[in-house]
Amino acid sequence: MKLISIWTALMLLLPANAAGSQAAVGTPQVTGSKQERAAAAAAYYAQGDFVRAALGFEGLRGDYPQERDYLFNAAASRHGAGHYAHAVAYTREYLALAALSAADRQEAEAQLKEAESNVGSVTVTVTVEPGAQEPWTLLARHVARESGDIRPDLPISASAGTPIKLALDPGTWTLHAQGSGYVAAEQRVEVARSGSPAISLQLTRAPVAEAPDGNGDTVAPPRSTDVSPQVVRRTALGFGIGGGVVAVAGIAVLGVGASGIKNAGDCDESDPGRCVADLRNGLLLRDLGAVGLGSGVGLLVGGLTWKLRDARARRTAWIAEAALGGVASVVGMVLMTVTFKSFNAANDVSKISAWDPHYQDYKQSAGHAASSAVFGLGVGTLVSAGASLGLQRRHLGKHVQVSGMTGRGQFGLALTGRF
Repeated sequence: MKLISIWTALMLLLPANAAGSQAAVGTPQVTGSKQERAAAAAAYYAQGDFVRAALGFEGLRGDYPQERDYLFNAAASRHGAGHYAHAVAYTREYLALAALSAADRQEAEAQLKEAESNVGSVTVTVTVEPGAQEPWTLLARHVARESGDIRPDLPISASAGTPIKLALDPGTWTLHAQGSGYVAAEQRVEVARSGSPAISLQLTRAPVAEAPDGNGDTVAPPRSTDVSPQVVRRTALGFGIGGGVVAVAGIAVLGVGASGIKNAGDCDESDPGRCVADLRNGLLLRDLGAVGLGSGVGLLVGGLTWKLRDARARRTAWIAEAALGGVASVVGMVLMTVTFKSFNAANDVSKISAWDPHYQDYKQSAGHAASSAVFGLGVGTLVSAGASLGLQRRHLGKHVQVSGMTGRGQFGLALTGRF
């Protein structure tokens, strides 16, 4: 007899994966008979002790999988406890069963619709190292705020590389992928009723234990956990805001410098030294603004790379950005030195016969602006890429060091670590 029919007015049903309750439920050894356990679980339900009722029906479902009513009762109990994600999962599994009566199915579908208003969603994609064939599982683990709210893991049916949308209670969850022969991967995510964060997990083969010296030492598996989505969002936002502020400030300074250059064209020719100083000051401000604009764009480049969902792809992009940034900063610095040296030589007051033609020849000084912008872009890209690499490595348990590099004929920064 369907136990939950005793509590018809309190029936509850909800959606989730047909991954099912069986694997989610631990089935400890108990000595009571099937009838005793069912009666106890029903009594807990009647008293409003929904968590104990759920544990009872989940245990019965694990021991007697052919009794589908226990699955229905477990869903109703979890719903009563406010554990909507579990009620969703159990109800979907229940609806997937064959030979349900029309009344049972209609009742379940009605409660399923009600439950959907109480859960949020997360989209997760699991990728597996190419060539790996070993089976793996994906679990959704609720992170409780206090010990009285512990809930069993929810197994998720998923295929490698296919995004799947999970229905989870608002709050903190950990998505955990594991399997024999793999390095487990997991990521914590904050679930809300609105929005659907997307995360990715990558399963890599566990390294084969090696003992070349025969002493039984094994190789410790590397961490494969990706950076949490919260860190990704905050870091990308930080670089976006920082790069935008630096770029806007650079544009403002560039504008002030351009105004100074224009004013230098109207200076009193009787004081060529003052005219040269005004032009030089205007160009310096303009070029400083070009450095700021380039730096802001470079910071934005490194920040936008955080939008890539795969940690390995981000790492590859940042390494390339750091290399290009280093080259651009060096090239820009060399060009700045050359162009400024040429400009200073040409602006020797003793060599200026007439100010207006001299001003027309040097008011643009495009080489100054271009080299300054290239230098700023290189520095900004190098800083954002290097900092992002370091941050990601820290969260992945790998270490990156930035050190000075000095010596005969060389000066700069060295970025070292495991890439």
